Amino acid sequence: MPCSIGGFAMYELNAYCGQQASIIVTKPNTLVEAHHDLTMAEHDLITLAINKLYVQKSDDNQVLISAKEYANANRVCINYAYRVLKDFANALPNKKLIITLYHDHSAKDSESPLMVKPRHSNYTAVNVECNWVEKVEHLDQVGYITIYFSKLVTDIIQNTGKAYTKYDYVKTLDFKGSSTKRLYELVLKWQDVGKIPAMTIGEWKDYFGRANDYPQVNEFRRRVLDFAIHQINAQGEFEITLEPYRLGRRFTHFSMSIKKLKSTKIKNPSKATPSNTVNLMSQKQADMFAKLLANDTGFGSKFARAGEAMSGFISRTSHELQRDVGKITEYMPYLVSVGFRERA
Repeated sequence: MPCSIGGFAMYELNAYCGQQASIIVTKPNTLVEAHHDLTMAEHDLITLAINKLYVQKSDDNQVLISAKEYANANRVCINYAYRVLKDFANALPNKKLIITLYHDHSAKDSESPLMVKPRHSNYTAVNVECNWVEKVEHLDQVGYITIYFSKLVTDIIQNTGKAYTKYDYVKTLDFKGSSTKRLYELVLKWQDVGKIPAMTIGEWKDYFGRANDYPQVNEFRRRVLDFAIHQINAQGEFEITLEPYRLGRRFTHFSMSIKKLKSTKIKNPSKATPSNTVNLMSQKQADMFAKLLANDTGFGSKFARAGEAMSGFISRTSHELQRDVGKITEYMPYLVSVGFRERA
């Protein structure tokens, strides 16, 4: 008889524990293609939770994730995992996503939306906004959270059928930024077709949760699309090529061609362990380096947002240095230039 905490068997808190060579994730295509603005840590945690609920095959909408699970699955230190769970519990109840459902006009019950696009043209696509969760309970003293998915998201997870994308979560550990991880999922979804269909610039921005960022198309392309494509190509599993479309002088759409390489050996597998991962900064340390970075011309020209006040830029950068390992890695060349010393 397994021991339990709060009525939940202990094995429910350890699904991702241990040094697994792979963690196979099953994610509904509806959620792969949804529009949302989750951070990298939030994306990682929600992905693990979605997969766990899918594997449980229950009618319930709740799933438990422990700090130990998150730490082991992502090869990060346990203290960082505790902080992710706490931040997640505070932030996720306010996060929304936009999903696409379909009304099949040739069906008897055409008013009931479908999660999978019909194989004919007699349908209407509808974008629906909903919450990721109903609530999140955080029990810091025992190191886990309980996620209660919203009804629509629960239905999507539990009624995936054959419309899902399956991949090895471990292959995403070296990716920096949620945009790269999301694009990787989209590539896997469309790999058999060999091409991600063209979307407008606005649709790509909405997909990555960047609707209000990067007013210049070239900036969005360089800092989001090209940045993500470069990481995926460097991994060695796919060769992704961005294909732009113009209307006159203006870029209006982007599609991507997908070439699956013969060798699926990952060139740079993650070797990070809790002892050698990048460390988050304390508030005092983050505030100091945020001010130095904000006053660095090279850093400011690349990472400051259009119309952002200096005080807001410093505050946002400080928050990232305290919360986001991916951002610290991205900022590292600039941090070193202003006096930060990497730990061996």
